[in-house]
Amino acid sequence: MKYVFYGITFILSAIIVAVLLVGPTRTTTVLSIEPKHVNSVELSKDKVSAVQLRAAEGVKAPEPKKVVSTVNSFQFNPAEGALTDVKQTLVGTMSGYGPDCAGCSGGLAAGWNARGGNVYYTDATYGKIRIVAGDRSLPFGTIIRVVNSNAGVPFYAIVLDRGGAIGIGKRYMFDLLFASEADAMKWGLSKNTTFEIVRYGY
Repeated sequence: MKYVFYGITFILSAIIVAVLLVGPTRTTTVLSIEPKHVNSVELSKDKVSAVQLRAAEGVKAPEPKKVVSTVNSFQFNPAEGALTDVKQTLVGTMSGYGPDCAGCSGGLAAGWNARGGNVYYTDATYGKIRIVAGDRSLPFGTIIRVVNSNAGVPFYAIVLDRGGAIGIGKRYMFDLLFASEADAMKWGLSKNTTFEIVRYGY
């Protein structure tokens, strides 16, 4: 019995030494882990694929553009400030009209042809600006700076037309030219609008 005990002790000692020398058997489990983060932002699987696709195609972020306000597909280049002293300030409603309005021929009182979307005038000082009908006391070529209108930004306009309901003390202070009456209807009426006259005539 004594020898049996010594034998068992020897076998156990041998097993312990073998385990210490060889090390425990390690089992490695391979897991399929889907990506959960892209640039530290958690995305769904579809979004991850879209991000990877854009990266592979080399899509670049859009460059900053000049601020331009668009109302009913028409652009208004912002006027940051009057280039000359404000000579007169008027407040009233600005309406809109098109060259195809009832009784309109497409030609403006100043001789400008407004057909074919020709609603911009390029001035030597103020650049590309909009066209309006104004009061008869304002000579053709008068420049106004329009503030607080439906455009959302101040913009310059030039007086090149007249209108029976347009002018100081009348229903509408100015009438903004659009490519069509349909576009003018989308513009609607711009009420409580400020008009700064910065030049009289050409």
